[in-house]
Amino acid sequence: MFGTVLLVCFAAAGILFVNARLKRPAAYRKCQMATGGIVNFVGLAGSWLGLIFFSTLTFWLTWLLRFLDADELFYLGPEKISGWMTLGLSVSYIILQLRQKIRHRKKEKTDHNSKTTMSRSLLTTENSLLDSLASTPIIYVLILALIAAIFSYWLLQTSFHESDGYLRAGASVFSDLSPHTALTSSFAQGANIPPDYPHFAADGIRNHFLFFQLAGMLVAGGLPICLALNLLTWFGMVSFLILLGLLAWRLTGKRGTILLAPFLAIFRSSLAFFSFLASSIRDSLQDQIPVWEKLLSHSHFIGDTPKEDWGLWSINVYANQRHLPTALAVLMIILLLQSDNIRSIRTESNSGFKSWLTGWLKRENWLTGASEQKGQQLILVLLLILLPYWHGSVFLSALMLLFFLAMIANNRLYLLLGAVIGTVSSLLQNQIFSSDPSLPSQIYKPGFISESKSLPGILYYLLELTGILLLLIIIAFAILKRLRFWIILSSCPLVFAFLFSLTPDVTVNHKLIMITIILWSIPLSGFLLYLPALAKQRSGKILLAIAAWILIFILTISGLYECLVFHNLSQIKLSIPLRSELTDWIEHNTAPDAVFLTAPAAYHQFFLTGRRAWYGHPYYAWSAGHNTEARLHELDQLAVLTTAAAYQDYLEQSGIDAILIDDEARNHPDISIDEELVALLYPLSASFPNQNNSKIYVINPEIFRQSPLHR
Repeated sequence: MFGTVLLVCFAAAGILFVNARLKRPAAYRKCQMATGGIVNFVGLAGSWLGLIFFSTLTFWLTWLLRFLDADELFYLGPEKISGWMTLGLSVSYIILQLRQKIRHRKKEKTDHNSKTTMSRSLLTTENSLLDSLASTPIIYVLILALIAAIFSYWLLQTSFHESDGYLRAGASVFSDLSPHTALTSSFAQGANIPPDYPHFAADGIRNHFLFFQLAGMLVAGGLPICLALNLLTWFGMVSFLILLGLLAWRLTGKRGTILLAPFLAIFRSSLAFFSFLASSIRDSLQDQIPVWEKLLSHSHFIGDTPKEDWGLWSINVYANQRHLPTALAVLMIILLLQSDNIRSIRTESNSGFKSWLTGWLKRENWLTGASEQKGQQLILVLLLILLPYWHGSVFLSALMLLFFLAMIANNRLYLLLGAVIGTVSSLLQNQIFSSDPSLPSQIYKPGFISESKSLPGILYYLLELTGILLLLIIIAFAILKRLRFWIILSSCPLVFAFLFSLTPDVTVNHKLIMITIILWSIPLSGFLLYLPALAKQRSGKILLAIAAWILIFILTISGLYECLVFHNLSQIKLSIPLRSELTDWIEHNTAPDAVFLTAPAAYHQFFLTGRRAWYGHPYYAWSAGHNTEARLHELDQLAVLTTAAAYQDYLEQSGIDAILIDDEARNHPDISIDEELVALLYPLSASFPNQNNSKIYVINPEIFRQSPLHR
């Protein structure tokens, strides 16, 4: 119950804040039927600003209270006190804002003659964001919201749910859900502030984790962990798709793009389906099995480019990375807030470039609209400060997009300040959270994961990966002059992804490429809807309309087919018990932030206790920049130590509090724990024969307490 109250109050406070910053003209307030788009934008932008702001504030208050020894008051005192404090703050803000609105409405009850006489024609798409949103065809937004809600529920519930006391994750998502559930549990009951990565203890944290801190607050407030993760991601997915539709309307003025742009963005363009269909037909002829049976029963992601079998570009990404849709929603909010400043190069004169160059010296290009847009810029700056550790890739994309927006914006000073403050915030947090905040020694990594790193090789990789998308974008660039700058702007994350990598694992750049493809869906949808208008005769218009539908089919068939593959994969479940004798003992008898030496487990019940592993599943820790190879080498050396004293010195000097040995640890090929020697050195504190023959040996006797050990 408390978690639900937190969610509602944080979102409500954010909505009231955004509504107060975006001052709507009185005419819009009276013409209620024409403000549906504004209501949608204010509701979604405010909800996410409120959720991210207040949960982040709770995080820093918890850190402060832990520093002040609030743990001595009661179990997880800092988390609980800071939760109540931010709840009280949000409720107080809501009450103050509502009182001000009531007073303001009383003063406005004077003119009854200027009711809803404003025609929709006066609320057409102009230069103002509010003008555009006010004229949004609300029926299209409602249809999009309904479809997005149903699709997102199916996507998330199919792949991850709770039943019969078990958390059941589909085969395509369980790997990412191992750090997701571990991080969420660590914030809910593991005293993980200051933050640590549960799969790689005592080395700070490099992953963007604040989404999971909010999910942890909801779990601590009474929501099941599955519901907390699914609910936040579901709301993020629905918000992202609606905001993308609003952005498409804002930039194209075509109502059909509200539905078509999100459709093209979610169901990827690729040649994968056609090559897979051809191979399936060949196999069916050889095996004497109907091709439709092969297509319906297939349970591996399709595609011939490297790592497509991971589902790297499919809808699986949104189910696998639960924090991504929420961050994409924030990116759409940022772009909508700055759409007033997209002073796209619409001039047809030859002096346009010269005017752009000389414009850098004109004051109006730095501060125009400063007073009118002050509220929008404040929201922008707040989001940029909060975004880095909500999702790093999306934050990086936002910085790139804002930098190039500043090239043509008329309030460059605000954009510059926002980018600088956001960057400083990111660097400062990186210094605080990470034990080794330095960048990789080499960030220039051309070619992404394409097999050939040459320019022709990269182009061939993109053509194979995206199908006809590149060709259509080039055609759209030639035809849609108003969106040329947007197409160039949208390409920035893709170009960066093929040149640089800020993490050891270049594969994580796939999210940058996905962001470009998502933003390309806007001009692409505008072009497809504009296609019939290229013909003058009725017959020509019909043919071009048919051609547009065929192109939409070709663009989306691979992504649509992968929904079936995703469904088939999700029927293969990996399950862990929510409660067991093992987890109950650990939760009730050990410090909330205790560090255990375990097998390199991934999706494991141990992590639901909120405790941390010295060396858990290494991939995600390595890809974020933790030195997993050095620690694995230490454990290898531990296996060959010949004296009990040397063995004991390593375990105790490393800060390991206990050892959990089960059959997985006994038989694991990568690490070896000498159970006989451990049993001689340390007391056996608990044994669970029915839980994979698990035994717990305690190294640090201080572990048996309710307050954190490692502050």
